[in-house]
Formats: sequence, structure tokens, C-alpha cells
Amino acid sequence: MDVEELLANCEKEKLHLSGRIQAFGALIIFDEESQTITHVSNNISEFITQDAQSLLGESIDSLDWLDESMLSALDNQPGERSLHYHHTVANSALHIRLIRSEGAILVELERDNPPENLPSYQALESELYPDAPGSWQAEDYYNQLLKTLHSILPFHRLMLYRFDSDWVGEVVSEATSDDDNGYMGLKFPASDIPAIARRMYFQNPSRIIPNVDESPIDIVSQQEDIPDLTWSDLRSVSTVHIQYLRNMDVGASFSIPLIISGKLWGIVACHHPEPLFLDLLTRNTAEKLVRHFCTVFNTFRSRQRLALLSDIEKQVDDMVQKLEEKSSEDSCQYLADTLLKELDASSTALYLNDTWYQAGREIDTSLLNKLDRKVQNDLSDYIFQTQNVLKHYGEEYSEDAIRGILAIKPNFETQTLRCYAFRLPEAQYTEWAGNPDKSVQETDSAGMLSPRSSFKKWTEVRGEASREWTKENQLLAKKVRAVILRQADKFLLA
Repeated sequence: MDVEELLANCEKEKLHLSGRIQAFGALIIFDEESQTITHVSNNISEFITQDAQSLLGESIDSLDWLDESMLSALDNQPGERSLHYHHTVANSALHIRLIRSEGAILVELERDNPPENLPSYQALESELYPDAPGSWQAEDYYNQLLKTLHSILPFHRLMLYRFDSDWVGEVVSEATSDDDNGYMGLKFPASDIPAIARRMYFQNPSRIIPNVDESPIDIVSQQEDIPDLTWSDLRSVSTVHIQYLRNMDVGASFSIPLIISGKLWGIVACHHPEPLFLDLLTRNTAEKLVRHFCTVFNTFRSRQRLALLSDIEKQVDDMVQKLEEKSSEDSCQYLADTLLKELDASSTALYLNDTWYQAGREIDTSLLNKLDRKVQNDLSDYIFQTQNVLKHYGEEYSEDAIRGILAIKPNFETQTLRCYAFRLPEAQYTEWAGNPDKSVQETDSAGMLSPRSSFKKWTEVRGEASREWTKENQLLAKKVRAVILRQADKFLLA
């Protein structure tokens, strides 16, 4: 089996059916209809007086510490949970977490190790806001989140890891105990957090791995069936991920998803070189802070978009005013000159009435005609943009002058004005945490994946693409299209 097949199999791995948990907690599962205990972790006697075999098949009434108020606090949807702190069970101080699964209730137990001097949540939350409204940029929000979290999370390294549209992750902020920001700005390939793992971040508010070297605990049952641990915080860890952390010299990790507008925007990843247990109360406080940050940051992004839209509207209003004073020919040349500047292009070209109007670096009209016919046959959208036309139209369009294209088509009829902005290819530097082509280095005799062993900065240099067309560029293009449609008497053939 080759590496590609193994990667595909990794995506299909049933992480929720591992049949084991991590050793920092214990698990009891009971059937919701019969109210009988169906599964128990083998380490249960380390937390309460009963052992696993004596509990199997028993009614939940045998758990006299599990009172009705705990069960009634649990909502009806799968994944709903209720937390109960500081309970004494058989002289043991425990936290109790109830989680609703499909037709079953998971009861998870953890030792109560209260943190010292944990600040109030309100005080921590207030740190996520700037002193003066509007004074922070995105990086300030990122840095402040990690600074606040680091004040309560004793991990050596905290990273804010943001996903792009292809699920490549980039470290956009980092906080460490010794100011060694070794991963800041580095990117991680999408395969480092496969789709199956990303989906589970929607089902678990965080993921704690206190000790990568600790053996997992088996779950036993009378029927020898494997329970669904989709919603479990104790679920054991994939062996591939354990090796990945070891290769990063990580002994313990804690991660919290950032879900913004219903999408997995990023992850806060916390690493420590040695085993480190984090009490449930502290973890829950960190989860709440991250959720609140997502709301605050999304508000900031909305304000940014409104400000950007306002700036572009001003540009367009000025453009419309000047176009009203010009003839069709002068309007075309004005648009070519204006778009060259506003889109930071190397060339622009506008086509109307069998005439090309150009600005910037001049392009041969035969090449423009050939490209124009190709773009006009592309009916996918009114705005076409690419950093590398070769990926779309092939080697026939290999000239550097048209490598990056932003095309504006008022409609799909050939007699209307078309606008093109071009960018030359430039060297693209991407700094990765290790060689992304070696994200999977080798396999063992059993066909197991082995993640890459080096995460040192590795610079990839590519020169076949232009700079990216930003969202601002694309929004301006849409507004220009609207202007052209409003000025139909100038830009449509009679």
C-alpha cells in the first residue's frame, strides 16, 4: 500500500470507535432507555469504590452520587453536556461531566485539582477588548487572546493557528515562556489536521492530552461492543497524532477550536515539553474565553468589512462622476488608467468596439484577442481571477505578461466592454514548519503512517504565479462591473 492510500485510510479512521480512553479520567456509559450500565473503563476503581465488572449491567441507581438534578440539567440533543464541579465520591474529590450520546449517557469522572489563584472570568474576559475602540488591528486581537490564555494555562508554548481556504494552517500569533517564537509565521499542510479531526472540533469544546506517553485505558462491556465516543473528552488519541506530538518534542497538549460564523476558523494549540494535567475548571474557563473571543473578533471583522466597503464606495463614486464627463473612448482609457493604479496591476486592457485601450506595460493585441476569446467562453462567473493562468488555460497562455488575471465581464454577451487587469509572475516564498512534501515520511511493516520528524523552518520558493488578488481587489472589480452596467449607453454597442 502506498502513502497516498494510507493517507486516504487515515481520513477514514474511526476515531470515535477507539474503545479506549485516556488515563486522566474514568468513564461509565448507561443506556438511556433501560437505565442500565453498559460500558465502564477499566480504571474506574481508581476513582470510585466499585470496579468495572461489578458495575456492568447494574442500574444507575447503584451510583448513589449521581443524583437526579445532574441528569435533569442535561439537554436532549446529542452532544449536550452538563458539568458538575467539586463533588465528593467515596472520599475522592471529583469533577463529573455528563454528555448525551445517541441513546446513551456518558458519565466522565476527573480528579478535582483546583488551580491556585484563578482570576475571575469577568476579569479575564475584559482583557479581550482594546482600551480605545478601533485601536486594535487583527494581530492585536490574536496576541491579546494568547496573552490572556497564557496567564491561566501553564503551557510552554501557545499558538494561534489560522486555516486558509485549502485548510493549510498558519501560526498568526505565538506566546512562549521563554520568548522563543519558533513557529510564528510558519505554515502547516492540511494533512497535519485531516478532515476527520477537523470535524471532531465541532463536537468537542477542547482536546486535552496530558501525557503523550501514558497508555490508554480499555473500556469493557457485557456485549463486547465498542461504544461511540464522538462526544467524549476522554477519548483516546490516534497513534499517528501521538507520534506527531513526540516528533515536535511535545509531552502534553491542549487545543481549543475557534468557530466563527459556523466555520472552523482556527485553533489555539498549547504545547508543553513534559506531561502536564490541566484541571477541568481551568479548561472550561479557557473554552469560554475562546468562544467569547470569536464573538468579539467577528464583530471586529464586520466593522472592517464595512469600512472597506465605504472606502470602495467613495472610489466608485469618484469614478462615476468623472465618467459622466467623458466620451466612450475617453471613459475606456480613464478606466484602464484608474484600474492600473487601484488594482496595483502591471497592465490593464479594456476592449470595446473592436478596440483595445491599455495602460501600464503594453501587451500584444493578438495575445489579448486570444485570451479574450477564452475568457468569454468561460461562463462560470462575471468576475474571473487567478494568480496563475496556466492552471486554467494551459501552456498556450504561458506569457509572463498575463500570468495573473482579474477579468470583469458585465454580462456574457460578446458585444459589451471587458476589463482586464494583469500581474507579472513573482517569486512566492512560503515558510513551512518542516517540508510539507514529507508530511508523511515512511510507513512501518504494519502499514502505519509515520509523520515527519522535523518541524524546522523550511522555505518553499515558487515563481510561476503572480501576487494574490485580494478581497479588496475583487470587491472593487464587482463595483466597477456595476458602474459599467449603469453606464450602458457608453459601454454597449448600439
